[in-house]
Amino acid sequence: MVSRCVMLVAVMAMVGLAMSSCPNVPWREHGKPYLTLQKFPSRPLTRASTYCQNCGMQLCTLAQMQEAYINGFRSQRWGMFEKLGHDMRASDCTKYVARKECYAVLNSPGASPTGIIPFTPRVASVQNAWCCGK
Repeated sequence: MVSRCVMLVAVMAMVGLAMSSCPNVPWREHGKPYLTLQKFPSRPLTRASTYCQNCGMQLCTLAQMQEAYINGFRSQRWGMFEKLGHDMRASDCTKYVARKECYAVLNSPGASPTGIIPFTPRVASVQNAWCCGK
């Protein structure tokens, strides 16, 4: 009986710790991605995905990051997203355009194409993760 109580308290503490590390700002209501403070193994994405889900979010998709970028969100920080083995950031692509590592290329009339949302297949073994609203 005592060991069950100790186990229950330990599980509750771990859940509380995971929830306390969620962002205080209701990011999902504002449509902004949230880069975790914690780093997670990049293979598999299970721990990062579970963290986002515990905070009422999901691992970001490229489309969600594009939407955030178009709405003014910028970040030079790299983080994992829902595609295994890749990382991304919410910025211009610059050198990543030539490598064909841009999610979207925006064309303005009379202007050069501008790539946004670079994503690469060179994710670190442990990395922060991008969480977005569902």
